[in-house]
Amino acid sequence: MLRQHRDSHKRLMLLATISLLTAAVGRFLVQIQLGSPLGLFLGTDVFVLAVVLYDVMSLGRVHPATLWGGAMVAVFKPLLFAAAFTLPWLAFASALR
Repeated sequence: MLRQHRDSHKRLMLLATISLLTAAVGRFLVQIQLGSPLGLFLGTDVFVLAVVLYDVMSLGRVHPATLWGGAMVAVFKPLLFAAAFTLPWLAFASALR
């Protein structure tokens, strides 16, 4: 949707990639005996924080795409984790087998 806006597009693509890192971060944290759901989300949020710091240092402010995309990454993961154990989701996942 925002491919024509290079600054927004590159930040959203980076945040989408960070969102995919959750499994890798979880495996790493388990390897060093820090594996927990909270650690999993905070581990991913460290990368989002790095993008925010980059914006502040380079632009002097947080880019709107970083603000909205980072909020989505930070808020959406715990919501997915909470929804994963609900009866409707478990029924849906069972139906996919």
